[in-house]
Amino acid sequence: MNPMISRTLKALCTVAVAALLSACGSSSTVDPFVPTRVIGLGDAYNDTGNTQYTVRGTDQTITTVVAQVAALYGAPTVESHASSTYASTADLMTQINGLGPLSETADLVVITTGTQEFIGGADSTGVNYLASLKSALDTLKGKGAKHIVIMEVVDMSLTGGGFGDPIAFNTTVKAGLIGYTDVARYGNMNRPSAYFPGWVNSGVTTPYCPSPSVLTGCAATDRAGADVSTYFLADNLHATPAGNQWLGTQLYNGTGGGWR
Repeated sequence: MNPMISRTLKALCTVAVAALLSACGSSSTVDPFVPTRVIGLGDAYNDTGNTQYTVRGTDQTITTVVAQVAALYGAPTVESHASSTYASTADLMTQINGLGPLSETADLVVITTGTQEFIGGADSTGVNYLASLKSALDTLKGKGAKHIVIMEVVDMSLTGGGFGDPIAFNTTVKAGLIGYTDVARYGNMNRPSAYFPGWVNSGVTTPYCPSPSVLTGCAATDRAGADVSTYFLADNLHATPAGNQWLGTQLYNGTGGGWR
């Protein structure tokens, strides 16, 4: 064989083998983690208690974000420590401090918080919330948590609610969590308005509950003839069961159906 052709073939084979090994090696970056317990922390989005701030008495068996995430993963155990109201990061730390040791191979932690800081106006940029969230993540890591999903503040900017810019808030928090990518994912929440026809009516929010400012949720029968599955909001801050399911699906999709 011509020496030049021989050298060329050897070089091509070397490149092909290297590419193959690289492709095989890249699969090792995918963590095949499947939780057996999903732990909900934070606010009413994760509250599995009997006084949920949502539309109660619907035909949907899954009514919370954490329950939706658990269902999509097929996790047999859902354990919620969340508050039925809008928890602050101080409430979040109380919940975390009450947890026992966590398993990096069995436990997925789902955090829904930040709304209190955002709508309160005292931290419209997310800087203070980010600092508190880092402390919470450090504590969770110290307890053994390796898989943590954090829900973004929901973008309600189409509603004219006057809460500020949720996109800027979320961007600040996400950028600040770059050092926690080994354990945490900050879920991307697209605007839900495109998925729920009842979300916007003439430029304002249309909650399912007739008295949205009460912030206690309502019964499914309180809006006769309406399809609750088309509404994202129960009252002017809490989501319907369909809304919570949608949010949980977004968080699940944020891990690629696994953990990457």
